[in-house]
Amino acid sequence: MHSAPPKSTINDVQRAMSLLVLSGSPRRISKWIAVLLAGLFAGSCSAASDPSRHLPLAVRELVEAVTWKHYPVVARYAVGTDGSLAGEIRKRSEAVEMAESEVVDVAVSADGDHAAVLVRYTWYTSRDTTLKSGHELQHWARARGGWYIESIGPPVDPAARRSPFVMEEDDDKSPQN
Repeated sequence: MHSAPPKSTINDVQRAMSLLVLSGSPRRISKWIAVLLAGLFAGSCSAASDPSRHLPLAVRELVEAVTWKHYPVVARYAVGTDGSLAGEIRKRSEAVEMAESEVVDVAVSADGDHAAVLVRYTWYTSRDTTLKSGHELQHWARARGGWYIESIGPPVDPAARRSPFVMEEDDDKSPQN
C-alpha cells in the first residue's frame, strides 16, 4: 500500500506539468510526464517501505486492545518468545479495569528491527476503586513484515510504579494494588 505523497510534491508536479504543456511538443510532454510519475511513485514507495513507520500504529493498536480487553487483537501482536505472552496479558487484564492508556515514548534501534516502548496505564480493581497509574517498558521486534511485542518489563526508573502487566520471574502474577 502506498502512502499519499506530500502536498509540496504534488504542487511541484503540477507546476512542472504546467510548464511542459506551455513549452513543448506532445511527445516531449508525454516523456516528461512519465518521468515525473515514475519519480513520484518511487518516492511514495520508499516512504511506505520504512518499517519503523508502522510501529506506532502497532503499539497503539495493542495498547487500545489491552485497555478494552479485545483479546484477538492482543493475540495478534503479543506473541512473545514462547507464545505465552498473550495469555498472560489476558489473565492480568481480567483482574483490573483500565481507565486510560498512553504511549509515552518509542525508541527504535539503529538497525530498525527492535524497539523499546514506554507505556503508562491508569487502572483500578473491583476490590479497590482508587485509580492507580503505572508504567511498563515493552520490547518489540520486527518480523514477517510486521511488529510484535516480545516482552513486558518494568520501567527503567526503579522508583516508578509498574503497570499491572509487568511480568518478572519472581512475580506472584497478581496486579499491583
